[in-house]
Amino acid sequence: MSLLFPLVYFLFVFQCSSPQERGGVEEALSSIDGEEVIPLKYRSIYIHHFDNRTFQADLVRRLRDRLQVTYQLDGRLKVAREKDEADLWLYGTVESYQENPVSFDNVGQPTQFWLTLIVSIRQRVNHLKFSELGEAESILLENRTIRFDTSWTPRLPPFESQFNAQERLILGISERILKTSFEGWYSDLKTPRELNYDRYEALKQAERERVVPKDLPREQRQEILQRIKQYEEEAKNRRPPQDDLAPPPPGLRRSRKEDPQPPSTNP
Repeated sequence: MSLLFPLVYFLFVFQCSSPQERGGVEEALSSIDGEEVIPLKYRSIYIHHFDNRTFQADLVRRLRDRLQVTYQLDGRLKVAREKDEADLWLYGTVESYQENPVSFDNVGQPTQFWLTLIVSIRQRVNHLKFSELGEAESILLENRTIRFDTSWTPRLPPFESQFNAQERLILGISERILKTSFEGWYSDLKTPRELNYDRYEALKQAERERVVPKDLPREQRQEILQRIKQYEEEAKNRRPPQDDLAPPPPGLRRSRKEDPQPPSTNP
């Protein structure tokens, strides 16, 4: 109850305040919660055509179209049609596009590809509208590298065209560009593969946590789990290789020096 009244009072004052006063309140709240890369006073953005360092001629056009849709759906910034109308400008370069085969059929033909798209972005304030800002102040982001990977299986179910696979690639990197332009990073969008996620290790960790009582204090639980992992590593290092323990395959003849020698008949 003690927190409810101040909250209601704050909302009432906020609704009754002028737009200028609201902007001050919003900026104050932003400073409390951690300020984003883009200050709240900027409301629109113009997305330039990215430079292209790949051999995919239409990649930059498709990426720009997808970025415009991504920003529009996000709603925090209006996508300007003209460069001079926007508060912010987004530049970029498509640094690399790769298609690497990762699996093959019996005759050596690739059945699955790994697609990689790498871009770098720059974001700055429109100095024509905000001429009071210096060069350093107008730069919000400088040369941030963003990467997205996905798989493509053209010859195995689910069948997919190269165009559709590239569309998924462009969609994924567009979401990361949006995230980076507002927050400066996209770590929470990374996949388990990018984070070097070990599924087998995760399953073992889950099994350890299942057998360790959960009602123990957190520090004690962590100590026990760490000790179990240490014991497993030591046991793995002490275990002899499986090849040394396995019996020889059936029918495999021993070396000649191991054959029993027949008794000598010479006197």
